[in-house]
Amino acid sequence: EMFAVSFTHPADVLKVRCQLMGECSTGMARLSMRDIVAVGRRLALVEGVQRGLYSGISAAWARQAVFGTARHGLYGVFERDRKEKFGAVSLGMRLQCAVLAGSTAALLANPTDVIMIRMQADGQWPLEQRRNYKHVVDGLSQVLRHEGPLALYRGCGPTAMRAVLVTVSQIVTYEEAKAAALNAGFANSVGLHLCCAMTSATAACLTTQPVDVVKTRIMNMQKEHGVSYKG
Repeated sequence: EMFAVSFTHPADVLKVRCQLMGECSTGMARLSMRDIVAVGRRLALVEGVQRGLYSGISAAWARQAVFGTARHGLYGVFERDRKEKFGAVSLGMRLQCAVLAGSTAALLANPTDVIMIRMQADGQWPLEQRRNYKHVVDGLSQVLRHEGPLALYRGCGPTAMRAVLVTVSQIVTYEEAKAAALNAGFANSVGLHLCCAMTSATAACLTTQPVDVVKTRIMNMQKEHGVSYKG
């Protein structure tokens, strides 16, 4: 997952910047493709690769190291516990294990998530209001020094909720899409699994987008500037 995020990070930065657009303006009810292209051009041509497209990459790697390791490790622990207690593990039990593992891992990774969002979004603040974290360790130390440890768990509610929604929507959509395709006569091939995975990923993206916007804005907010959220 750390390897994959090295390629997908620019798209994630673009997503965060788009989620923050119109935050302080009631005149921007929705984004057009022109707005998205303008954000992408600014990231690539004005801010550049390091400070724009790959801003916050160290925090993204740290987040994946914590989140990915905890999620897969905890899922194995929970599934093994269910097997010892009930023998066979049903889809419902696997879903329960995935929800528990995903939400717990998301909470553990929340501090790195906060730093990642802030580093990705820093370029949209005026120069005098930017946090200017050098890397993930610098970001963590600055938050601890100036805001206290609780600030690292800002937005943990939406973070856990997003992890639950991702898990449920992905697993259910994948299994339902695969079952429907097999019943329709399609062969159980790599192509079928790839199509089902793309379907489940799209469903997860659409399901979690509202919560993801809230999470991004809560983690990025500055109480002295812009909009402040209570939760």
